[in-house]
Amino acid sequence: MRLVDKSDCQLSSVECLRKSVKWYHKFFFHLKDVSMLNAYNIWLVRKYIEPTKKPKLREFVYNVTYQLLEEYGQPTTKIKGRLPNPLPDRIIEAYSRHYPVHTEMVNGQRLRKECYVCNHTTKRPKKRTRVNIICNECKIGLCVGDCFRDYHTLKNF
Repeated sequence: MRLVDKSDCQLSSVECLRKSVKWYHKFFFHLKDVSMLNAYNIWLVRKYIEPTKKPKLREFVYNVTYQLLEEYGQPTTKIKGRLPNPLPDRIIEAYSRHYPVHTEMVNGQRLRKECYVCNHTTKRPKKRTRVNIICNECKIGLCVGDCFRDYHTLKNF
């Protein structure tokens, strides 16, 4: 009984208990703590360290964790929150390849398409605009001016 109390006392300073409703989560973390204490005791016996110079359990746990992360961990960014979505191709190279052209002629008249921005906008009232100008690269109908610029510079229009 005395050894159980001693191990509980040693574990109390480095416990990694998490608040959880599920019993098996608590059990897992307790097993992890006990296994770290056992590894610490085995390490002390094998190293024959003097009692005055031995590192504390907290330092041992920190070193083991650091070494595991060094070997198996993956680097993360320091940016908090969701990662930003990459910009679509239509925005990145907007001025190098994208420019307005007329639609093709059919029976002496130009084909008319609906303006994509006017039809799918969320920032202004939606309307159906028929245009005969398209983007040469995207092949969608766009009003010359604001809609063409918005489509190729804004992520959400």
